[in-house]
Amino acid sequence: MDKFVRSFEASAILTAWAVASAFRDGQRRALERQAARVAFYRDIVGLKQAGLASDYWVEFDAGDTTFGIGRGEGLGIAPGSAFSAAFEVDDLTQARERLVKHGVKVTEIQEGPVCSSCFATDPDGNRFALHQRKV
Repeated sequence: MDKFVRSFEASAILTAWAVASAFRDGQRRALERQAARVAFYRDIVGLKQAGLASDYWVEFDAGDTTFGIGRGEGLGIAPGSAFSAAFEVDDLTQARERLVKHGVKVTEIQEGPVCSSCFATDPDGNRFALHQRKV
């Protein structure tokens, strides 16, 4: 009986260690993804970081509004499953070329009745648009 109890206790300790280790690894990966998200929207898209900034939520100045990105994994939101956003730019060709230069997959520019636009995907697989209104 003692051998069974000791074996059970050892198994429980190893299981607890494995769960804690997996949790830490998951947290580390989530933090790394958040850092990549921030770098993408700041350094590649060109948004200025402003407002709140933490490991879970970062805000960017987007003209008259705020654009925020966050770690939704804890809320059950898988990376790449979010709805898209659209950013208005003054020079669509230049903005598109900036993304392409950084290795971002971007569609060709499409002409619409009100604006020209192209679509790209962030590192988590979330699609977003760049658009330029026609005068």
